[in-house]
Amino acid sequence: MMKSVATQSAATRSDRPSRVPPGINRCPFRLEVQFNGRTVADTRRGFRIVDGHDEPTYYIPPEDVDHRVLSQAYRSSYDPGLGRATFYDVVGSNQRWDSAAWVYDDPEESAAKLSGYVAFDPRLVDEYRIDGDIDDRIA
Repeated sequence: MMKSVATQSAATRSDRPSRVPPGINRCPFRLEVQFNGRTVADTRRGFRIVDGHDEPTYYIPPEDVDHRVLSQAYRSSYDPGLGRATFYDVVGSNQRWDSAAWVYDDPEESAAKLSGYVAFDPRLVDEYRIDGDIDDRIA
């Protein structure tokens, strides 16, 4: 089953005005991501971003992610409060999530603590658990 996110054009830093970054806080919950019947990310050391009226986004430390399932996608985006995100497809033997994960390798100074952390789109994964409960957001 192939899931995908529409590709968005990437802008350079000078193309967009800067903005106050969202609140970036240590996440007090256990975060788990399931792919192809196995856990590909599991942590109690993540970060949580709440940006206005949007649902929270969770970021997982790179050492708590199975990088064997990540394949760099030909997509990036820019957020003036966070920086340039590089997207990754999540792939396995019989399943692929297009652009379902992203990383800020060189974030804006105000978001430096997210450097290298991996976020997964909960709408595109098999199962995303927050403190044991399934996050059932839909696209």
